[in-house]
Amino acid sequence: KFDDAINVFSKCYRINESYINLYYLKLAEKAKIEYSNGKEIKPLAYTFDVQDTEKTKITKKVNKLISKESLTNNDLDEVINLFLYAVDAKHFELQSSIITILAKTNLNKLFDFIKSMLLNINVYDRIKSGIVSLIVSEGFVGEIDAVFANTLKRLKFNEALFVKDGCKVFTEAYSVCVGRIVALEEDFTCITDVANELYTLIKDTKYLDNIIDVKSLGAVIFEYSKIKTIKNRREFAKFFNANLKTIKEYKQIFENLKLYNQLKNDYLDVLEEVSISNDNNKKV
Repeated sequence: KFDDAINVFSKCYRINESYINLYYLKLAEKAKIEYSNGKEIKPLAYTFDVQDTEKTKITKKVNKLISKESLTNNDLDEVINLFLYAVDAKHFELQSSIITILAKTNLNKLFDFIKSMLLNINVYDRIKSGIVSLIVSEGFVGEIDAVFANTLKRLKFNEALFVKDGCKVFTEAYSVCVGRIVALEEDFTCITDVANELYTLIKDTKYLDNIIDVKSLGAVIFEYSKIKTIKNRREFAKFFNANLKTIKEYKQIFENLKLYNQLKNDYLDVLEEVSISNDNNKKV
């Protein structure tokens, strides 16, 4: 019976690399050894979840990883295993906790695994949105396939200038913005274009120091993108959990900068025309 159980769980684990199947495989192997040593083994009813004692261990492991300032390679292996369990068990809170852990690590080491989670239908869409936010915050450029609402999408990531420059407030706002809308909009390149435009507009001015509210900046980026998912600014504020007054203030800063640049360009054009006119008069 032990050999049968080991064979079944071993086959199941090879097929889907399920944390739960691996858990029961290890239990069966341990039970076989203990039985051969004369220990009485009580049968367990198999359910597609781990036992309560293992759940307690998992919770402790997650809390320990969350409390760490940095993660070792062994920790990263643990994160993968824990995420696989959270996916198998369809445990939203645990999936969310592991995204919190991922936010403080180098995603390059886990990138292939993270990409695979975007295709897994047992990962909640809200968790996938969080994964996409992490990916854009790392400055990834390229295409990734993902499943949202049981629909396969190809997500395209363009270069974000502010990530490259290390501008934290723009990077976080952009990440929040993309994360909010990725489940609704397959093409969010306009978000990147707008964010780059606004960053270029403000990066060399004193006004950049005034932009500190990540969610409000995300809402402003979204508003300028003119994506039609949300109709008005009040809804933007609610969607991003942002302050409506702050959104208006930030929007005014960018409008003033646009006007200033336009007037400056118009002035330079006039100077150029005057210069050309003077040169022509001299020739005459």
